[in-house]
Amino acid sequence: MTSSAKYQIIIPVFNRREITRKCLRQLARFIDRDDWRVCIVDDASTDGTAAAVAAEFPEVLVLEGTGNLYWTGAMELGMRHAVKTGAECCVWLNDDLVLHEDAVEQVVALACERQTLVCGQGVIHQETGSTWLFPGIYKGKVDLDLRDLDITSPTPIRVDACRGNLVAIHKNVIERIGYPDGKNIPHVRGDTDYGLRATAAGIECLALCSARFFEMETVRNDNRSWLLGKRAISKIWRASLSKRGNLYPRMLWIYYVRHWGFRGAIRFVNDYLRLLAASVLRLAIPRRFILRFYANHSHAYQFYKGLPDESEE
Repeated sequence: MTSSAKYQIIIPVFNRREITRKCLRQLARFIDRDDWRVCIVDDASTDGTAAAVAAEFPEVLVLEGTGNLYWTGAMELGMRHAVKTGAECCVWLNDDLVLHEDAVEQVVALACERQTLVCGQGVIHQETGSTWLFPGIYKGKVDLDLRDLDITSPTPIRVDACRGNLVAIHKNVIERIGYPDGKNIPHVRGDTDYGLRATAAGIECLALCSARFFEMETVRNDNRSWLLGKRAISKIWRASLSKRGNLYPRMLWIYYVRHWGFRGAIRFVNDYLRLLAASVLRLAIPRRFILRFYANHSHAYQFYKGLPDESEE
């Protein structure tokens, strides 16, 4: 492997040693090629991920973080290294995917042809037993607007942003808008922020539905209903406000104001008011009464109904 590989696959990892190793085995066809480099950014894993990767895959580049990179910071570190060593195209890849055939090659080829940003089409096999297709992401009036895509389309579909699971980014995009914002948006929304920045700069963002990948969704507590779930209110607040959380204040303020201006500032306040209202109702009203009147109207509650309960954590 040369020091100036043309294409670099960047995989952020943290304490998922076996999942990471399984992912790298899928990528074996890239590891020994001079024009490709596979790079993991290990954000101070404590389960021996970096050592296990080095032992089994000595040709894989391992960049080490301090434990404060999170998803966006890890991608930023990997991309900076890739560009510094002459990469033409960077590939974001999460390690919990099953890749379909030549999905990576497809998004890279199109990104290089159009000198832009291209994402693959995700399929999630949910723990509820159903299948969910990643929708297209568009910029709405004060938040993201998710729309179903025609996954049979043989041509790429224009979107406004991408989920970060599988994305190819040509160096032209980086030269025009810079790197992902790991400092201000360390984890949640790091991927869509970058896509929205690209489209705001006049760069097209494309979804390529033929480039498929599959993901098994796990039961994430931050997706459960604040009002109807059993998780302790203190845990909800602590997790939501952390750097990994969906209400991390610095992230949320910059994200909303950067992309929606004054309306975004209002939305920023509204998100905390919603959590505050849910917390007050949880404390003031017995859960059985809330369920009786609201359960049928809560998508989050209905989705996770009957699955293992987070209150046992």
